[in-house]
Amino acid sequence: MADVIDGREFGLKVELAVGVVGLGYVGIATAVALAQHGRNVKCYERDPEKARRMRDGNVPIFEPGIEELFGGCVATGSITLCQSLAEVLLDSQVVFVAVGTPPASDGSPDLSYVDQVATEMAGVLQLGQVIVLKSTVPPNTYHRVRLTIEREHTRMQLPPVDFDVAVNPEFLREGQAVKDSLFPERIVVGVDSDRAAVALRDVYAPFDSPIVLMDTVSAMLVKYASNCFLATKISFINEMARICELAGGDVSEVARGMSMDTRIGQQFLRAGLGYGGSCFPKDTVGLLSIGRSLGYEPEVIKAAVSVNARQYVVAIDKLVRLVGQLRGATITVLGLAFKSDTDDTRESVSLKLISGLLEAGAVVRAHDYRTVENARRELAEVAYFADPYEAVVGCDAVVIATEWIDYRGLDWARIKQLMKGNVVVDGRNLLDGSRLVGLGFRYEGIGLLDHNEEESLRSPHD
Repeated sequence: MADVIDGREFGLKVELAVGVVGLGYVGIATAVALAQHGRNVKCYERDPEKARRMRDGNVPIFEPGIEELFGGCVATGSITLCQSLAEVLLDSQVVFVAVGTPPASDGSPDLSYVDQVATEMAGVLQLGQVIVLKSTVPPNTYHRVRLTIEREHTRMQLPPVDFDVAVNPEFLREGQAVKDSLFPERIVVGVDSDRAAVALRDVYAPFDSPIVLMDTVSAMLVKYASNCFLATKISFINEMARICELAGGDVSEVARGMSMDTRIGQQFLRAGLGYGGSCFPKDTVGLLSIGRSLGYEPEVIKAAVSVNARQYVVAIDKLVRLVGQLRGATITVLGLAFKSDTDDTRESVSLKLISGLLEAGAVVRAHDYRTVENARRELAEVAYFADPYEAVVGCDAVVIATEWIDYRGLDWARIKQLMKGNVVVDGRNLLDGSRLVGLGFRYEGIGLLDHNEEESLRSPHD
């Protein structure tokens, strides 16, 4: 079996039908990508209300372009929304399992949804089918799924069915999921049989992407390793930002110099308030849990998690220094999603920041372009606004918590007039600090040179 297979080497099999179980973020993106590449995709979502809404054309996530693509695929019949799991398995040779694996209280992935699907599959599996784990799961899950199906077969007194279990981790970035699913940089496939390798090779034949074959355990760990490495990179540059502030340097210049080294690169070297979302927090604590279950303490990952957990406090400390007493102060937080171009507030640093401000006695006003309602469900004691200019009226300070590019284009001279105070803490290093200081703001980013000091040192003739 070759280590790397170029998907362009194989012929297109338009008639190949595949199944997707679980229509969350990963399941929807997977279904759309497969359908757009000529596959007939049968989907099943257990939540009846969610399934009904999707049949009506309402995709339950915000992701640029995905609702139009999904609706178009349903309209043309390349995606079929099924009423049962059995209906999906009836004609699908390959079935992707994309159900949620949220973190349990100890940080380990909760595999109850995976177990439930495996149990239900046992009675309806077809001969030679390949069950593909798309969900992010620990290394022992491959054997767990196989044993669950075999145990259920025995319990139901059914004859054994010859089937395969494979692993195909996803590498989607929220906000860019359409691009990442349609044109993946690599397709990692973990198999333990030639039959499974051939089946997944055929599924992905239309994709112009390298297919990287490996064993199932390694394939599961690729996802964890990738996300933990990127999370570590973020925590590292945030530590450098702290050192820059203490030493009088500029982390953006440090990152620029580092990124010119091809061994390092420029991505994920932007200092800020830390990472959030559905992947990095879950996968870092997940790999910590996996390591500990094997009797090993992953020290580098533990340090990355520790740095990130307290990073939002940097903004609070800056506000205390610039504004003074936070009790009774009005702070406007611009950005609620964990990153731009999504409505996802899971593990959002912005919400952690807001909680800290509320605990300190501040009055918090907030704005986001996409996720106000999601945030309102988590933090009701905040005044939310649909207009960023309304959000800043009468506030003592503004914090940029999400890197929406639109915030850079706001009329900051107008904002200065609307505010009571003049403090801007740029938690994403998004704005032009020199320009804001020129407008009369007291501006601070994360790990940047003190633009306020630069302004005070200029002569009247400059």
